[in-house]
Amino acid sequence: VTNDLLNAQNCSLKAQAEQRKLEARFKGMREEKEALLSEQTERFQKKTELELRIKDLREDVEKERSGRDKAEDVLNKLKADIQAKEEELNDIAPKYNALVEEAAKLSTDIRISEQRCKELYAKQGHKDQYKTVEERDKVRIHKFYSSFSFHAYG
Repeated sequence: VTNDLLNAQNCSLKAQAEQRKLEARFKGMREEKEALLSEQTERFQKKTELELRIKDLREDVEKERSGRDKAEDVLNKLKADIQAKEEELNDIAPKYNALVEEAAKLSTDIRISEQRCKELYAKQGHKDQYKTVEERDKVRIHKFYSSFSFHAYG
């Protein structure tokens, strides 16, 4: 019976040692599970953040594309407007240059005519000497009467 008791105690000690070993192993596994769950939660949060960041970046890229497309449309419209204005300028420029040339000729003709008028007026009665037509006429009348009276008495 002592032998059986010793065997039973021995078995009990082995069972207790095995239980402590299993409890330690279970505790380690539980800690590892908690660490893995914590890591999984952390990675899930990081994944969610990255997905949101990717979504934001895609929206930004789409906005940039849209903005670039609009800018290209505006640029193309401006290029077309510039082309039309250049064609209009090419049509108008020769006409403008002809008008400028004609204006210069007319200006020259006017100056020549004015000079010719001055010369003719000078030949006719020294118009430049008198301020008004009345003043000129008075002088002429006076000269006329003077010459008449000179011839009458002389």
